[in-house]
Amino acid sequence: MMSALFFVCGQVLFKYFLNEKFDMMNFFIIYSLILGTIGTVLFLHNGNKQKILGASKKDLVVITLVATTYFLGDYCGWNALRKCDAPGLNKISMILEILLVLIISYYFFNTKISQRQMVGVVLALFAIYLIIVDK
Repeated sequence: MMSALFFVCGQVLFKYFLNEKFDMMNFFIIYSLILGTIGTVLFLHNGNKQKILGASKKDLVVITLVATTYFLGDYCGWNALRKCDAPGLNKISMILEILLVLIISYYFFNTKISQRQMVGVVLALFAIYLIIVDK
């Protein structure tokens, strides 16, 4: 619940106070620099620097892939919010994210999915269709 509250506050502030003041790339550069600063402060105040600095090359590659995909996802999400007339509709992508993670987990990692959950996936896809197709 707290996560949703923080995300909503950030999106509303962006949409109604910053959307017209910055082009997307400049906003995202500032946003990324602030996140990097927060990450640096957390690193400097973390008591377990050796574990972080001692990460294997394989782990660093995976972390880099995760960070890159999150970075690109953030950029696309902020850009969608900027272009969306009705704030909140851009979050349809988050529903798709949940569904894709569920489906990928099922097919590649043999995660168990009940029939009830599959019915929920189908209903969610139908709901997304109803929201997107506004005719």
